[in-house]
Amino acid sequence: MKKIPFLKKTNPVLDKSEQELGLSRKSNANQKRLIFDDGNFNVRRTGINPLNIASPFHWLITSSWTYFFAIVLGSYFMVNLFFTVLYYLVGVDQLAGHLGEDNWGKFLEAFFFSAQTLTTVGYGRISPAGLASNVIATFETLIGLLGFAVGTGIMYGRFSRPNANIIFSKNALIAPYKDGMSFQFRTANGRNNQLIEVEIQISFSWMDLENNKRQFNALKLETSKINFYPLNWTVVHVIDENTPLFGWSEEELKQRDVEVLVLFKAFDDVFSQTVHTRFSYKYHEIIWGAKFKPMFYVEENSQTILELDKASDYELTPLYSSID
Repeated sequence: MKKIPFLKKTNPVLDKSEQELGLSRKSNANQKRLIFDDGNFNVRRTGINPLNIASPFHWLITSSWTYFFAIVLGSYFMVNLFFTVLYYLVGVDQLAGHLGEDNWGKFLEAFFFSAQTLTTVGYGRISPAGLASNVIATFETLIGLLGFAVGTGIMYGRFSRPNANIIFSKNALIAPYKDGMSFQFRTANGRNNQLIEVEIQISFSWMDLENNKRQFNALKLETSKINFYPLNWTVVHVIDENTPLFGWSEEELKQRDVEVLVLFKAFDDVFSQTVHTRFSYKYHEIIWGAKFKPMFYVEENSQTILELDKASDYELTPLYSSID
């Protein structure tokens, strides 16, 4: 058996079968990648009807916690500011018990009274004493009750929304494997919950330079499904003459703007639902001639320690394929 460098072969063997993923096949030099690091597709929708209540609700459910709390605090401040202006316009003298003497002091008294009314706290020192202030306070109380009811529902929706916190290695590897080599990346569950019936599908996306179209090919995995997921999982696609990756060099991956798309699905025993997430590796995120370092060990008490911060650790190693 003769060992030769894998990169010596220069004529790639392309898989004729195509895969339909619902993504465009048109060439676009401005599009950097198909899937972002957070798992979202590189697509931004415009022309959405602003009266469609599902859109802001969906955004509040799916946005990051930073944006969510920024919206909550901003809305709370703006609503109180709106009613403060109303109280100030009808006259702060209609608020019995206020202590403000100058305009700024009166404005602050009206603002804090608005905050107490909106939240139905009502400390009792200040109270509406005129018809106009009572009408405003009545309307503000209604807004507060409805607003906090909606906010509570959104908070519950955010906490109860099933999602997966899967750690993907920062890089995929072209690694030696048995007598040949393989495309590999590593995953691990970032939470302490248990996932079962875990399944991964990967798709090889590349530009057909002759037709100027993007092609998609499914890559067969050595193991595409596991029953339990307590440790990390190194996903392996064996590179042989039956794979679209066979014979491709590192330079060819760049020329053809290669991106490997990953779909992860599993059953979460906490939510009792199927969770899923997406990830991708661009050509510059694929390391040639490397293998992953171990990320778990067994302690003296026989307990296995999984080190999640080492999910992306790898070491360089020579690449060879074998032919008779």
